[in-house]
Amino acid sequence: MTKRLLILMFTAIVMVTAAITTITDKAVSITTNTILSETPTARDTTQPISPRTLRGKPGIPTAKYVDHVGITVPDINQALKFFVDVLGADVLWIESEGTGTQTPLDMHGIFNVDPRSSITLSMLRFGPNINLELLQYKAPDQNLRIPKNSDVDVPHLAFFVDNIDTATAYLQSKGVQMFKGPNKTAHGPKMGQVIRYFLTPWGSSMELVYRPESLPYEQQTPARLNKPASSWR
Repeated sequence: MTKRLLILMFTAIVMVTAAITTITDKAVSITTNTILSETPTARDTTQPISPRTLRGKPGIPTAKYVDHVGITVPDINQALKFFVDVLGADVLWIESEGTGTQTPLDMHGIFNVDPRSSITLSMLRFGPNINLELLQYKAPDQNLRIPKNSDVDVPHLAFFVDNIDTATAYLQSKGVQMFKGPNKTAHGPKMGQVIRYFLTPWGSSMELVYRPESLPYEQQTPARLNKPASSWR
């Protein structure tokens, strides 16, 4: 094989390799751009969202309704006295589960808490539409600080009343600490709503709320708030 032929062969190999590299780079670029264009970006939380875009689709298969709300309290006996004597709940059952009880459970596997934990819980019927579960944990790593309203994952209960002032006077007669109010919304989707917050004996916040028959939000979505029942029981 002559020297000239070897040079030609080498040159051809270099050219083919360069062409393949160019094609590959273009393919990678196209694929990357396509992926980036299809990847959802984080929503700009500074922009308002129309309620029309937030209509829920069917969620959990076979689900019928939200069965209950659970609240963890520092002292379940104190909580029961307040919920029954002041707020009008009915106690359905009380039981204890977990370490050291007659119903040992895998506390970490079931509740994602310390495996040495135990729990006392009570289910209450709260007015015409809520089942409320009170829970008192005993756990070695428990945080006993009562969170602020601004802390993450802090629930609160709100009671619809026909008259905020009458409800406030009743709670105050029971020694309940009330926050500033009543506070009426002057504009926006809930214009006309009136609220006032109050504290439980252990320091959690709850709310009184009154709404007129209709609110401006109804012009933005066909979905509706649940209407109040005719009576507590």
